Amino acid sequence: MKNFAQNLSKSGEPVGRALSFLKKIVMGKTRVRFWFLIVIVAVIVAGISLFSNKEMEFVEPKVVLDNFMAAGVPKYIGESHDYDKIFTELNNSGMKIFFPTFQYQEVPEAKSLNYEADFLVPCTSDSPAFKGLRQYGIKLLVPGELIYNPISDLPPLSDDPLKEIINCAGREAIAGVMSYDEPFWRDYLKASENLYRRVKEVDPTIPVYMVQGPLPSVVIDGSTKRPITESEVQYYFQIIKKYNRYADIIGFDVYPIPMKIAQVTTPYAGGATLDHKKTVYDYAKWLKENSGGKPYFMALQAFSYEKLGQDWMLEPTAGSKFPTKTELIDMVSAAKENGASIFWWGQSFLSATSTDINFWNTIKEVSR
Repeated sequence: MKNFAQNLSKSGEPVGRALSFLKKIVMGKTRVRFWFLIVIVAVIVAGISLFSNKEMEFVEPKVVLDNFMAAGVPKYIGESHDYDKIFTELNNSGMKIFFPTFQYQEVPEAKSLNYEADFLVPCTSDSPAFKGLRQYGIKLLVPGELIYNPISDLPPLSDDPLKEIINCAGREAIAGVMSYDEPFWRDYLKASENLYRRVKEVDPTIPVYMVQGPLPSVVIDGSTKRPITESEVQYYFQIIKKYNRYADIIGFDVYPIPMKIAQVTTPYAGGATLDHKKTVYDYAKWLKENSGGKPYFMALQAFSYEKLGQDWMLEPTAGSKFPTKTELIDMVSAAKENGASIFWWGQSFLSATSTDINFWNTIKEVSR
């Protein structure tokens, strides 16, 4: 890292500010500390290379953005592997765009039912997954990360997997391609640009979605915690705005309940942690003011932090509760007040307990 920083020392003010920020962040054992370091690396790379890229010829994408989208279904529904059942569940709940994730565990290791493969290559147009999409009027949000490895070269255009997926689903059943999850935090910004350009080579009318993560309100400096500064907040959102050029539909994932665990700040909070409604409102407002006319969405919390486990949180997650119906309505209302569509995330972690089933029924009720 020292040599990396030295090599960039001549690159001007953006890099200088990034390096100054970097000096404040000390590597620790928690994922929060690691992610902050990744942020700075991404910022440095952004300051050097982003605006030297050649612009693409713009073709208006065929945008499909429904009011409610779903990242999977609860495990107890998904494990049936019955797409009549799965798509009926979504269709009757007003969730018309489906992102295929069947992950049901985060720690100590990620586990999935592995049915994501039903929507990938090799595929056939008469498979239950693709037939079900067309039959129930559900549109597929293709998981870009599963067809384009972010740390490998893209496949030859002549053998691109997206082409085959379009052929299997039918173009009208494709809502778009989801770019890499929270690319800024993971230093996948260049990979996101490459994904965007490839999708447009395959079919320029297919929109690319991109979701970015929120900012924590707490930074780890050595052995102490400190509030994030206003200058750090503004610098982050400045870079996010510039990188949104590599998506047609943009969003944030914000999971603010409970405040003590989430510890999320907003573009307008001066580094403070706000309640769930104001947090979602601020991120949706920022999208409204900075989208440049692009459609936008908010990925909202359809889980409890206890479901995700402790490994990547600063505060204990045991005993954390699901958002209540009132809190769900608050978040949806705050997003929609600013013109954002809703993308539910986390329901694939729900099991067949009465508590989980009741929570999923509440999400469906709010969506309808």
